[in-house]
Amino acid sequence: MKKDKVFLFKSSLRLLAVATILFSLLCFTTALAQKESQKESQKETQNSVQQQVANAYTVQLASLNSQEDSQAIRDALRQSGYMAYVVQDNNSYHLRIGYFINPEAAQQYASALLATPNFQDGFAQDFETGFGSSFQPTAIVAEGIAQNEFPISTEILMSYPYMPEFATLKVHEWAGQGRALRFQGRFELANFEASYLVLNGFWDHSPFGAWRADGEPDGSLVRVFNDLLWPEDIEGMNAMELAKIQEERLERIADSMDLPANSFGLSIFNEPGRGRPYVIRAQRVNASTGNIESYPALGIPTITGVKIEGPELKWFDRGFVDEVPETVTKEVADIFGLLQKDAASDIVSVKEGAALNLDGNAWQSFAFENLSAVRVANGDSWLAVAGTPLWAYEDYLVVEHAGEVLLYRVYLTQ
Repeated sequence: MKKDKVFLFKSSLRLLAVATILFSLLCFTTALAQKESQKESQKETQNSVQQQVANAYTVQLASLNSQEDSQAIRDALRQSGYMAYVVQDNNSYHLRIGYFINPEAAQQYASALLATPNFQDGFAQDFETGFGSSFQPTAIVAEGIAQNEFPISTEILMSYPYMPEFATLKVHEWAGQGRALRFQGRFELANFEASYLVLNGFWDHSPFGAWRADGEPDGSLVRVFNDLLWPEDIEGMNAMELAKIQEERLERIADSMDLPANSFGLSIFNEPGRGRPYVIRAQRVNASTGNIESYPALGIPTITGVKIEGPELKWFDRGFVDEVPETVTKEVADIFGLLQKDAASDIVSVKEGAALNLDGNAWQSFAFENLSAVRVANGDSWLAVAGTPLWAYEDYLVVEHAGEVLLYRVYLTQ
């Protein structure tokens, strides 16, 4: 009799899953092209990261035959705050600017130079007049540069497209004293799970998804997050196959929470615009061991949709656990809120009077045209970063450049 009940429950669950999946497939198909585009973009980013090597990167402006001319231009650039230097290769003298940890930072800087009036109308124009050729800012591996040649090197950790009509980007408190970037998209009136990037502590530079999250004194992470019931790539799979995968996934999730398999009820959500099914649950990840503790709780869907901070949780057995955050931690800065876009030209700029703290660890940043200058402890200022500074914290600098918000890490090398 018990086996018959279990069979009937599993059959009902499978039929319910099939019905949900048929609806979800309709939603998912409309977004498949967008999904493929995003996958390609992710692959490009991963490949770019894999190509990074121990060498630093720099921006080469030109190669000259005269040591005297190359050094004269180098000195003039340095006096204006550009981190210029010359590398000799046989009878060629390569004129270069900057010291960057990854190629993305060098590429952004090269493109910024082309749009910087101080550089283009001054140095580039004078060079073309005197030598009959143009500067060609190009990101290359920085061979021949001494690590302590300049006091600053930079690295791009993350980039976010500025699209305030579809997303928010804010800074929130993390574990009391720390900070985390929280990027959250929306589809029409529906919210997506946010992407977090912690700026200090054990979770440095490791983006993760969560509706709400916080750190603990031991560095552990507690989050309320989406747990997808379908694989990432469903192309070629039919509804029955997806129903079986979904059922097996629900059984594994129930087992991890020490709950019966019939605990889910109406706790299954569907992604806005895509239709992929998921459950919302809570977990704690131990910073030192990587062990994961799943809490016996599930998100509760509502007819009004999922709120920015995610849904309320339904707790089983041992009730509410204090360490699981009920809402998003305190907001420190609204990054997208500092920016505006001209409707006619689509040019993004910083709102007038949008001043924030731009003090880092032993450095300060300020805007110079479309570059960010970094002033170090001895008072020297260097045009070290592409983009307009928006917010700084410890070793991190957030800037806007060419319609993107970039997160830099600033290293003092001297």
